[in-house]
Amino acid sequence: MGYISSLEGEMEFSRPLTRKESAPLALAFEDNWNVFELITETETRETDEGELTVTKTYGVGLSMSSAKAYEMARVLQEAITALPEDVKVTGYFERVGEEQPDMERLYVVGRKVVVVQARITWDIPEGAQV
Repeated sequence: MGYISSLEGEMEFSRPLTRKESAPLALAFEDNWNVFELITETETRETDEGELTVTKTYGVGLSMSSAKAYEMARVLQEAITALPEDVKVTGYFERVGEEQPDMERLYVVGRKVVVVQARITWDIPEGAQV
């Protein structure tokens, strides 16, 4: 069956992507569309030739209560690499595994995915004997 994690979060792009610019994201995500979802907006415009449907992509979101996330950082890195050079990414994805404290966040710094593991610290109350 495998190790299961819950995933959630959202990353936004510094500018909307055209359909052509967002097409390489499909290759990066390949079989992972059940986890990742493009955040899009579709608009229909009237032109001399008729109606034109324009889709703009604003970011990537995910929300899964039960998923396998073995390759999440690699897949996300491939997606970031596929973006146009001038597009910056903000936000993060969070993964929480079956066994606590297995938690991490994936941020994009520049054009690199950085994985940060959660740390639990205990404050020792004043006067406690340890």
